[in-house]
Amino acid sequence: MWFLISLHMAAGQKHPCWHLWSLPSRQIAGSKPENICRQFHKSDQMSETNTSSQSVKLLAKLGLAIVLIMLLWPLRGDAAEAVSFNTTTTAPLATKDQDGFQDEILIEVFRRQGRKVITRYLPGERSLINLNKGVDDGTVVRIAGLEKTYTNFRIVPEAVLDFEFVAFTLDQAVVINNWADLKPYSVSFVNGWKIYEKNVQGVKQIVRVRDQVQLFQLLAAKRTDIVLYEKWSGLYEIKKLGLKNVRAHPLATRAMYMYLHKKNEAMIPDLTAALKSMKSDGTI
Repeated sequence: MWFLISLHMAAGQKHPCWHLWSLPSRQIAGSKPENICRQFHKSDQMSETNTSSQSVKLLAKLGLAIVLIMLLWPLRGDAAEAVSFNTTTTAPLATKDQDGFQDEILIEVFRRQGRKVITRYLPGERSLINLNKGVDDGTVVRIAGLEKTYTNFRIVPEAVLDFEFVAFTLDQAVVINNWADLKPYSVSFVNGWKIYEKNVQGVKQIVRVRDQVQLFQLLAAKRTDIVLYEKWSGLYEIKKLGLKNVRAHPLATRAMYMYLHKKNEAMIPDLTAALKSMKSDGTI
């Protein structure tokens, strides 16, 4: 037996009972080598089994971690890049599918920053409150100067586009050339449109409504003399309702801006540059 072990080791291989050579002589004295060999061989097998089991468990955990990272990393990246905006503008400038003219401008502005933007419609005053609280990252499009009232607003100083603010009437006898001409009439507009809140003064009656649908329904029902809205979105609502002989009286044209919550003001220089470049290259 010992001769075979010696030959095995001489061949440069470890015999299953190689442990014997490192044991003190007193531990093997009086014992048969075969018994000692079997004892240590059994111990080795148990040790190898435990080690193998632990390795399998470790590899399984590592594999699961890698799979989770691969699945979640793209979602994390999209979430980090997405910017949430609100708007009070309606079709055809802004739509639920984000394919209106205003939508396309905003999408392109953020695309040039390597970001995505998600825009949702909110009623006028609610959109301002949400931005001031930081619920949304930004709002578009708004008149200049809102940062004086809403202290958490930060304006992007390059205009997005110009709005034509219009008085719509059904009565063909009504003539409106300026804000003062509104005084003899009942006037309706969407709550939160600051240009109207500022300029409509001393009129017969003011009716504030939640949105453009209510606004033009009032006009259709002849429950108000004049409704005030943005020109193109107003014409869109008139067409939807099938109203005839509606006159549009221009009141003002204003540059319209995007605002960010103050937590995002670091974006302002890049957004300003993007808007300027879009105007230079003919995108806007």
